[in-house]
Amino acid sequence: MYFTLHFVPIFEITNEIKYKKMRLTEKAIQAIAEKNITGKIMDELKVSPSSIYRIIKENKSNGPLTSAGALSLIRQETALTDDVLLERESFS
Repeated sequence: MYFTLHFVPIFEITNEIKYKKMRLTEKAIQAIAEKNITGKIMDELKVSPSSIYRIIKENKSNGPLTSAGALSLIRQETALTDDVLLERESFS
């Protein structure tokens, strides 16, 4: 009995692999302020009040705001979908 191995590039398995950098959109930042969930995000990330305001202001690509826990909380509290929540920079 012979087996044939077929290798599938990982890029075909999931869309998330296509993106190397992501950060929150301006609409997501506004929703965080409007829903007043800064404190919840601060607790999730285990950072100080001054740190959370800096983190939100900087909104770095692949920064703390794009961690699984923070994104889950933001999705839950704002009801935004990933298409509205995240800006993605694709591979060149």
